Amino acid sequence: MALSTQLISGLASGLDWRSIIDDLMKIEHRPVDLVESQKSDYENKLSEWQSFNTKLLALKSSVGDLKDPEDFNLYTANMYSDNSSVSASSLMNATASTTASPGTYTIQISSVATAQKLSSSSFDSLDDALGSSYEGDMLINGVAIHIASTDTLASVRDKINAANAGSNPTGVTASIISYGSNDYRLILTSDTTGADGIGLQNASSSDILQAFGWKDDVETVKNDITNGAQSDLFSSSTQDVKSLLGLSTTQTGTIQIQDGNGVYQDVAIDLSSDSLEEIKTKINNASIAGVTASVVTQTENGVTKYRLQIDGSQSFHDSSNILETLGLLHSGVSDVQGTTSSNEKTTNGQTISS
Repeated sequence: MALSTQLISGLASGLDWRSIIDDLMKIEHRPVDLVESQKSDYENKLSEWQSFNTKLLALKSSVGDLKDPEDFNLYTANMYSDNSSVSASSLMNATASTTASPGTYTIQISSVATAQKLSSSSFDSLDDALGSSYEGDMLINGVAIHIASTDTLASVRDKINAANAGSNPTGVTASIISYGSNDYRLILTSDTTGADGIGLQNASSSDILQAFGWKDDVETVKNDITNGAQSDLFSSSTQDVKSLLGLSTTQTGTIQIQDGNGVYQDVAIDLSSDSLEEIKTKINNASIAGVTASVVTQTENGVTKYRLQIDGSQSFHDSSNILETLGLLHSGVSDVQGTTSSNEKTTNGQTISS
């Protein structure tokens, strides 16, 4: 018969066996506790060393900025004007680099930027109709202005000034100056100073800019690139050029492009129906040796605009001013135009006799 044994802590012997066993187990576990404690210490030390390493790297980076002698050359520029009513900063800016030499410098401005002015030829009257030779469209800084045969010198002035308003002003003001009786000039003045000046283009088959005397007959590439040319910027590449520019006249004609062999090839264009894409296709379909056309994009202030680009030639014939309207070509400005009077009359309007 099996005997049943029951263990009751301290009940029979008076000893607390459970506490003794628990204490013995704690003593047995003591090495593990020591290792756990050491592990925690090592982790804290590792964290401190990592923090110290980060600070050393930051120190290394800062010291690296001081390794060159130029890093200690910290110069500033101060400007002063000898005119109490004009501040130096309103005329120019000056900064000093690390390689600057200490000193005082005097800068004398011999000329300042001016606004471009163009004078027309001489006209006998302010109020006489200009006639059919002045009829057509022109672009002033990209804005179309239509001149009718019934317009007078005064009404042309008013049309130009009316276009210099609204959300897309031309930036050009027109005025009339009298050099004497029966000698009137229509003066165009840019509203801003600088090299950009006044953009003037014929935008019809009539050479009205030459008729007014603002432009000469010498045409050159307006926006040249290496062995090629670009048009002005347009807001669309698929809309016909006439409506895109707001032109009043229908402009059709044949342009000529010189190929790689020096021969001019014809391309028929109608700006009342052709877009930049269609003009590109017409040029490419003409199979002009060494010449290709494309439409390229340009982003300005987040707005995408388009140019017609012709590669392989910078020689064109443009009898109908089509390439001038597109901004591929423009005429020159004579430096002496309008500086003297070609009207051979006395101050009272009488023709000078022999």
